[in-house]
Amino acid sequence: KLEDTLKLDKVRMRQAVRMNVTRKELQILQASKWADVTLQDDWVRKLAICFKYKSKDDIVIALERGNIEKLLNYWEKITEGDEKKLQEIARDYDDYLEQLGRLHIPLTKSNRFPANFYETHIQYAKQIQEMEDKQKKADTRRKNSILKKLVEKQKELYECQDRELMIVWPTTKKDFEVEGQLQHNCVGGYFEKMVNQSTTVFFIRKKESPEIPFCTVEFNKGKLIQCRIKFNATAPDEAIEYCRKIAEHYEKETLKRLSEEEKEPDKAAGSKTSRKGVKKAC
Repeated sequence: KLEDTLKLDKVRMRQAVRMNVTRKELQILQASKWADVTLQDDWVRKLAICFKYKSKDDIVIALERGNIEKLLNYWEKITEGDEKKLQEIARDYDDYLEQLGRLHIPLTKSNRFPANFYETHIQYAKQIQEMEDKQKKADTRRKNSILKKLVEKQKELYECQDRELMIVWPTTKKDFEVEGQLQHNCVGGYFEKMVNQSTTVFFIRKKESPEIPFCTVEFNKGKLIQCRIKFNATAPDEAIEYCRKIAEHYEKETLKRLSEEEKEPDKAAGSKTSRKGVKKAC
């Protein structure tokens, strides 16, 4: 049947024929069937304008909220009937409803149709931005704390002596950002990777000028991944040689730790045996 092909019931099929609907108006009628909402002809026309860029699923959600006539009158009042603004108002209104949810403000009769829509919309946007900024700062502080603890563990594995060069460790997100800016590279984006322990990043500096960036270095489990000077240019031989020494030092320290860990169970077993012996002697 034609109504089945067009995904309409008989009533909406007759309405579509009577209105000689456009494709978008047909979509509005299809959505009204899914939402179980009856729409007047002029509502269908207006909704087709307002929901020009919305999918059928989004239209169904909007229709299920109800108060269609009041909503259309409200939108027309805000936009003063301007068709281009009507196409934008549906998107802006959805943003506004999302803002209420993010700010944990329950939807009520009074705030569903605010008197000063755009002023309220902007005010809530500022509140959300402030909230996100606070969350980001708190998250960065937490990750900085994690990074500092990781660096303390990594120092013994990577730090080795050199007559001219030294290692400077980043301990905050700001350290990564400053290095990236001064060296003109993308190390600023490696903060998260290091916090997640998927890589190890540090900076090689000359002892005579430890405050001036020299090389940005990335290792992964003791293996050199990259060593770059400004503008990601290849590092000089002296820096590459220092990285080779660092890799050797890492291997020695790792083997040393493994050896110490193997000795621990033996010590523990020995202490248990001695305790048993003492017990028997008693």
